[in-house]
Amino acid sequence: MSGDWQARLADPAALAALDPGDMLGRLARFPALFAAARDAGLPAGWEAGAPPHPTPGRLLVGGMGGSGIVGDLLAAFYAAGGSLASVQVLPVRDYRLPPLRPRDALVLCSYSGETEEVLALLAEARRAGLAPLLITAGGRLAAAGADCPHFLVPAGHAPRAALPALFGRLLAIGAGLGLHAPAAESPGELAASLAALAADCAPEQPPAANPGKALALALGEARPIFCALAPAWEAVALRLRSQFEENAKRTAQRRSLPELHHNSWVAWAAGDLPGLPVWLGAVAAHPRVLLRRRFSEDLLAARGLRSLEIPARGDGLLPRLLTSLLLGDTLTVYHALMRGVDPTATPALSAMKQRLADAQEPA
Repeated sequence: MSGDWQARLADPAALAALDPGDMLGRLARFPALFAAARDAGLPAGWEAGAPPHPTPGRLLVGGMGGSGIVGDLLAAFYAAGGSLASVQVLPVRDYRLPPLRPRDALVLCSYSGETEEVLALLAEARRAGLAPLLITAGGRLAAAGADCPHFLVPAGHAPRAALPALFGRLLAIGAGLGLHAPAAESPGELAASLAALAADCAPEQPPAANPGKALALALGEARPIFCALAPAWEAVALRLRSQFEENAKRTAQRRSLPELHHNSWVAWAAGDLPGLPVWLGAVAAHPRVLLRRRFSEDLLAARGLRSLEIPARGDGLLPRLLTSLLLGDTLTVYHALMRGVDPTATPALSAMKQRLADAQEPA
């Protein structure tokens, strides 16, 4: 089977035939989509020099799936030193807001504008007198929130492939609220690192020279356990677990060190390893965490087991986070394609949304 996979990944035409939704093309456009969204200017309804909120004590980011992960990424960026202010970023994945505080600001993010949980949060925010900021490509969220400051992003993407636009707009909100200086994003380094990585992972690059294809082949039939070695990379691990499950249609897991040495390691050391560890964030890991990783690999190797690593590029925090994410996303798409799976189609999600839309249960 590995020979078939190698041949398939080496053939750009074969990959294109298996990728009718052009997920590989969307990955190639990740750097440009992010840059355009980040630099698109102020949101509609937000006058220059007059943001709708004072500097908040908490920034709540409501969203689900590929739209919701942007809150985790911003929280990771700020918690690891990207923020100028003492602000907590709190992702909200629910129909209800958490108990509100006087200096809360709320961002609602739904690419489609039709996410029912986000629409419920909008209604609850209005009842609480909280004016949210919106990030969407349209739909009912844009229509219902026409009187709210809103960032529109380009339509036509699968929501999970729209992450660079959504996250770019969320960064613009954070900077506009005075939560970080744009220089903290290392913009020149970030643009160059993302562009170089996207070029390296292009379908025309052979597996030996393409880090995304090489990782997909190295993973093989195994299921990945995305393991964060530094706290900021826990958000990346969450994204990659979700991406693998949506793109490859196979279960993945996520863990973090040192936490896994206080629970999961008991089963791993006994030989009950549910997949292949894929390390993330080594560049920012504590020295003792790197020691734990080395000891883990030694003990796994003694059982004939191995691990992989998704490296980061660049020196700045955001370039490292987003290059890890982009390379991991690419791994999930190439893993799907090498096994003959269309990474874009998600009929199970569409079916569940339709059942919910048809249901007469209370909203």
